[in-house]
Amino acid sequence: MQRGVGCSTRLYFDPGQQESSAEASLCRFELRVETKKESGSIPPPPSVLPSHRERLRFFSFSSLSTPLLIAAVFLIFSGCAGAPRRADYVVGYREVGRASWYGKDFHGRPTSSGEIYNMFGLSAAHQTLPLGTHLRVTELKSHRSVQVRVNDRGPFVGGRILDLSYGAAKALGIIEEGTAEVEIEVIGFAVPARGVGGFLVQLGSYQSKENALRIKEKAGQYYQTAFVETVETNTGRFHRVRVGPFRSEREAQEAARHLPQTLPTEGIQPVVIRGD
Repeated sequence: MQRGVGCSTRLYFDPGQQESSAEASLCRFELRVETKKESGSIPPPPSVLPSHRERLRFFSFSSLSTPLLIAAVFLIFSGCAGAPRRADYVVGYREVGRASWYGKDFHGRPTSSGEIYNMFGLSAAHQTLPLGTHLRVTELKSHRSVQVRVNDRGPFVGGRILDLSYGAAKALGIIEEGTAEVEIEVIGFAVPARGVGGFLVQLGSYQSKENALRIKEKAGQYYQTAFVETVETNTGRFHRVRVGPFRSEREAQEAARHLPQTLPTEGIQPVVIRGD
């Protein structure tokens, strides 16, 4: 849309149980957000809704002298270029800066990810984070937090790091102010489609679904991308507890080293596996 604006090499199984490694497969995870699930088409914005217009101001270029015109064009294209993409974003990455929001002017229009922008949803635009990144955004004055997913690019105004949807900005209480100082934290990444790649950390494979869910809940306190995948094998049904995906093996190995320290009483022996 054009607008102004993260080992041991042994798997941990239940005693006496084995699972064929050939059954390993990637399962999508779901990030739970405390919001009502929407269905159907995107509702139109009410006409009385405010429209925050301070993301980028357009000028009447005909009124500018040639030197000023050249400078204005240079600044606009420099801002739209954004910062270079980083390859070292990991779960836990933090950034502090100014956030703004955008609303009905872009409601129903395509975002950079190809999704249709829903101003009432919980989404955000960032210049360089991978599309599909899940963030926790905290407004530093009120300490309110909201979880959003990056599905767009922006903001293209100096000094701002994030452009929030109207719904996310409302949850933070910054509609009237228009902008606010926030801290963003990466809490997960989009799961690659099957066959695309990525790395997962498997914490264990259990016949007891209750055990698997208990481990998943504990791991989820540190890695919100923890999930349970249930598979049928020639030795029975197993519930695999996994974390990820991670974009590199190094990130996955770091998580695999960290997880036994966070769950010391569970005796887990994480293993890094490919997500394809």
